[in-house]
Amino acid sequence: MLLQQLFLQFLQILLLTLLALLTPTALGQTASTGALLGQVTDPTGKGVPQASIAAKSEDAAVSRSTVSDGEGRFVLPLLPPGIYRLEVTKEGFSNTQSEPVQVPVTESIRVSIPIKLAGITQSVEVQGDAVPLQGDTVALGRVVDAPMIQALPLAARNFTQIVDLSPGGLDGCEQCRGIGLWR
Repeated sequence: MLLQQLFLQFLQILLLTLLALLTPTALGQTASTGALLGQVTDPTGKGVPQASIAAKSEDAAVSRSTVSDGEGRFVLPLLPPGIYRLEVTKEGFSNTQSEPVQVPVTESIRVSIPIKLAGITQSVEVQGDAVPLQGDTVALGRVVDAPMIQALPLAARNFTQIVDLSPGGLDGCEQCRGIGLWR
């Protein structure tokens, strides 16, 4: 009986120790990648199934590829932030390369890639901007870079006001009325 109680106390202590060691690791995780998603379409606007899509970073450090689904849609998740070019190949169609696309942290950038039927062997470069819409996830994120910080009209020169620039951010400002923020 005493041995059984000691064993149960040992298991409780072991479980608490494991939880204490693993908790900081779980809390320290943050999203540090972005994604590219979109659709490959033919000249009629219909999706092109089984098209090969390759994303290569401008510095060639990262290269990922995928194949479009039955409706021409594709997803390239877990891309480190950076500038990428997409190249689409499919038998019977011209090889197509997109303009550079910026992938920021925590954002999914939608790209539509029209490809042309191959009559003559040629390479087509798509010109256009990626529209940074977040219709695919409810995750909020924003990169605040140095030029944005320098252009801020911070009345109190309090760097914690930068938190208010991010969606859903609230720093608990006690003197908001004095700096023009009515809460």
